[in-house]
Amino acid sequence: MGYYYDKKFKFSFKGKEKEKELPQYHENYYSSNISNWVIIKHYLRRSYIYIIFIILIIIICSYGYLPNKSNDNSLNEKFIQKLDKIIYNYYKNTTIPEIEDHLIIVAGHAISKTVTEIPTKIKDWNIKPFQTEEINTFLTHIATGILIAKYNKNSSIIFSGGQTQNIAGPLTEGQTYWYIANSMNWLNEKGIRKRATTEEFAKDSYENLLYSICRYHEFTGKYPKFITMVTYPFKHYRFNNLHRETLKYPEDKFQFVGITYNLVNSQNATSKIFPNKITDIPKDVPEFELKHSITNFQKDPHGCKGILKQKRIDRNPFNRFPSYTTSCPELKEIINYCIENKISNEIQWENL
Repeated sequence: MGYYYDKKFKFSFKGKEKEKELPQYHENYYSSNISNWVIIKHYLRRSYIYIIFIILIIIICSYGYLPNKSNDNSLNEKFIQKLDKIIYNYYKNTTIPEIEDHLIIVAGHAISKTVTEIPTKIKDWNIKPFQTEEINTFLTHIATGILIAKYNKNSSIIFSGGQTQNIAGPLTEGQTYWYIANSMNWLNEKGIRKRATTEEFAKDSYENLLYSICRYHEFTGKYPKFITMVTYPFKHYRFNNLHRETLKYPEDKFQFVGITYNLVNSQNATSKIFPNKITDIPKDVPEFELKHSITNFQKDPHGCKGILKQKRIDRNPFNRFPSYTTSCPELKEIINYCIENKISNEIQWENL
């Protein structure tokens, strides 16, 4: 819906008194300047009302068009049924549901302002300008994680993401994702509520993976034998070929699920959402992903220096630090790598 200005539309204010006659021109220099000033004040008195009124109209229109913009294509029952069918058909043809100790990670990307309602409007989220069209995808990530857990009864699902925004206060990405799932009544599906929890310290994608493994250990007392990561499709190379490799987690025990709202209704959706393993950077990877993430993590796999370090500082406005070195002693060296800059022994995941 757009807004336009009609030149035929005029504002008019009728006063009870007649307009005062405009001051006459005087040849005297001093008097002339006074007259000019009086004329200016006269027009200002008349015009400021118009200006204020127009400004108010612009503010009202802008408020109605942007902050309260509805999520027009929100996740309805038909959409969820289609997504459910895609996920069901994929897993019925695999042996993954039989695997014990399966960790499903849903990486957070924003913080909702509400914990009791479904956030379907821009004003319901603490988001950056470039994320205003991503609300449906945030909700799709949550739904996908829940549905994968539905067909993998030996799994636990973790919503990961910390207190990354000052404006959001103590709320975390992981926490609000859990609340959204709860508001949509998804946690009651197949006893998922008992298998769902949050990880509330991750500040980037590397920590989404590492910290969720630690949180899983806290939650279940075990380390995962299989990991499914749910996030954006363009992060495939980053998660599978960089983060997973940095942790030396077995590639055959790692599944990447890349999904957006629009992808669900695309052709060959299943093969796009559940892609095959890759060895090289995809040709269609976005420039921002290559420049700001892949290139930096290739140089600095643990994210200890420069831009990656600064991002973690910026995304930790409340200076929170996890206790995972205590709860996950087997991973202490890799958790503390940015402090001690050494790893004595490679993690033997099959023995954990």
